[in-house]
Amino acid sequence: QVKNWCIPNIQVRIVSGEFIDQRGVVQEIIGAESKVKLESGSVTTVPAEDLEAVLPSKNSGVIILQGDLSGSTGKLIGIDGRDGIVKMDLNSDIKIVDMPSLAVHVPP
Repeated sequence: QVKNWCIPNIQVRIVSGEFIDQRGVVQEIIGAESKVKLESGSVTTVPAEDLEAVLPSKNSGVIILQGDLSGSTGKLIGIDGRDGIVKMDLNSDIKIVDMPSLAVHVPP
């Protein structure tokens, strides 16, 4: 897992602890923890190491978590193995991005 990948407004799955296997959206980062709004509507604080980004599916809105384009948003228009084909929101450019570098973007 890449350090500091967790950012607000991405969909995550909780991988350990009280809320294991639940999904939610990161609302805020507080030190080494993330405030997550669960699909049930409740809000909990979870250590960053207990989270993983939900891999986006085709046609999902995405945000890039690492690399030169970190923080940029777009639409996942195709998947080819480990490569995500992303149409960037900023300029409609098409970029090839490593799938593990992508997360589902949930705008506030």
